[in-house]
Order: sequence, then C-alpha cells, then structure tokens
Amino acid sequence: MPITGLLKHVGMSEQDMALLRTLHESLQPHLQDVASTFIAAIVESIPSLDPSSSERERLLSELVAWMERGLLGPYDEAFSATRAAFIAKMRDCDTPLESMFVVMSVLRLEYQARVLALHPVE
Repeated sequence: MPITGLLKHVGMSEQDMALLRTLHESLQPHLQDVASTFIAAIVESIPSLDPSSSERERLLSELVAWMERGLLGPYDEAFSATRAAFIAKMRDCDTPLESMFVVMSVLRLEYQARVLALHPVE
C-alpha cells in the first residue's frame, strides 16, 4: 500500500503530523532507551533475530533514526520503504505473526509511556 493510502487508512491528518513534530524535541533524548527496549523485546520474543553486539549497535542507531523520522517526517515512500524492510527482515527469519505484533506493541507502549510521562494528560 502506498504511504499516502496508509496515512489515510489510519486517519493521520496534517494536525497529527504537526503534533508529532512538536513531540520530537522532548522525546529525542529518550529514543535510545525506547530503541533498546524494543531490541530487548525482539531478542526475547524472536531469538532467531538476536543480533551480535556490533549488529545491535547498528540496529539501535537505525531505529533511533527511523523513530526521529517518524516524528519529524516527511511521511513519504522512503519512510515507508524503511518500515517495509524491517517487516521483510522479520518474515525472512520465519517470525510468527504473533511475535511481530508483540514487539511492535512493546514499541508502541514504550512510546506512549514516554509521551505521557513528558506530557501528562490533565
């Protein structure tokens, strides 16, 4: 699905994109920790994807860059291709669909916890 179709499908508006850009400044110092939590979930849920220490550092760096791009945009085909490459890597390792949902949920919940800690809902 082209990225424009995906954005429309999830109901992401220009206002949502602007909000994500404003969150970048406060979340940026925490992205390394979010990525580390995500990698730990991958290793726990999908042992066949356990990266070596050098691979882990590269993956950590790539995840932080991807998360920054997810906050700052642009939400274009290059962004979508990075997302698709990650999913393809998990498929190549015969990752069960349930495990893919688990690790993506860990990432989503970690993001949510950081946002709520930095910007509590009144």
